[in-house]
Amino acid sequence: SSRMRKNWVRTSSRFPSIPARHGRHWIISSTVLKRSGNHKNKIDSMRIEEKIKELKGSFFATDGPVLISRAPGRLDLMGGNDDYTGGLVFESTIRESTYAAAQIRPDGWVVLKNDDVSKAGWQGDIRIELDGLRDEETLKNWINGSPSRRWTAYVLGNLHYLLRKYPLQVGTGVNLYMESTIPFNRGVSSSA
Repeated sequence: SSRMRKNWVRTSSRFPSIPARHGRHWIISSTVLKRSGNHKNKIDSMRIEEKIKELKGSFFATDGPVLISRAPGRLDLMGGNDDYTGGLVFESTIRESTYAAAQIRPDGWVVLKNDDVSKAGWQGDIRIELDGLRDEETLKNWINGSPSRRWTAYVLGNLHYLLRKYPLQVGTGVNLYMESTIPFNRGVSSSA
């Protein structure tokens, strides 16, 4: 259909998790950089594409794919954290979202970049060895060693889990750039 041709990302409703290619970037989610009726989402998607191009050669390597994902924010109207205990919830996604762009590194370093947290006064450029993520206590102590890097617990905790669950598949580092339009401390998504 003509609507499908306007999408930035080729996706299949039967296989939404199969990567699709957009230019030099591989998209791993059917919700990423997909044009919608919402003008703000289109602008955000174009802005993240431009930011990735800008970071090529300085943060991202010029060769190799960059994987991009978008997670929409959510508005919690009722129920809060009751969903995992079987309670009733009423939540909805919002147009504000968080983008993540990742590229594999040939070494054992995990390098995070988040300009949003830098603007908030936290440490936005993080560099940690992959081996430093293997031991839970060591990782907790590193994260809690400085209030300005506590935000990394979400990201590094996921990498720690992948290392524990799939130790043979996770052997190299990663460059990970994050950007969000979800407002801090406004009671939406995890910002509350």
